[in-house]
Amino acid sequence: LAATGLCDYSFVDKETRDYSMARGTSVHWMTQLEDQGALNYRVVPKSLRGYRKAWNEWKKASGIQITDIEKQFVSRFGYAGIIDRIGKFYRWGNSRVDVAVVDIKTGPIANHVRLQLCAYSIVAAGDDPRAAQYVRRIAVRLKDDGKYQVKEFSRHEWVTDWSEFMEAVRT
Repeated sequence: LAATGLCDYSFVDKETRDYSMARGTSVHWMTQLEDQGALNYRVVPKSLRGYRKAWNEWKKASGIQITDIEKQFVSRFGYAGIIDRIGKFYRWGNSRVDVAVVDIKTGPIANHVRLQLCAYSIVAAGDDPRAAQYVRRIAVRLKDDGKYQVKEFSRHEWVTDWSEFMEAVRT
């Protein structure tokens, strides 16, 4: 997305970009270890503890059951990536299961995230674009104060988002 100009942070000074990227990498690593049951929370730096709390609070509040963590893929549609989380939501006494792709953010949730998650939804749906339309696309912004913000992208806009994403891939 960056190569197409859809994801452009060039207006942010280099020092802030570098700091933000390092913070995001640290939070992703910490949440990965947390979700794999391998995190020694006693050694988590104080500066990251709020992000961990926010992640755990969101998981508890949402009821998500994580099925894949940092899933790497290469798509037959000409793109590759790493999906932060794939999970399931069970509703109505487990009679309905919603699959979701979740992107973890430590900064504002930018507009291009809807396209990124659209591409990820194909993978979560077993490489089936028709089924991908029903995958929930969720971005979770974790904050250092232990709070979180959630943005879920509309299923009704999936086809438009997919078209925009694929147009970007072709350019």
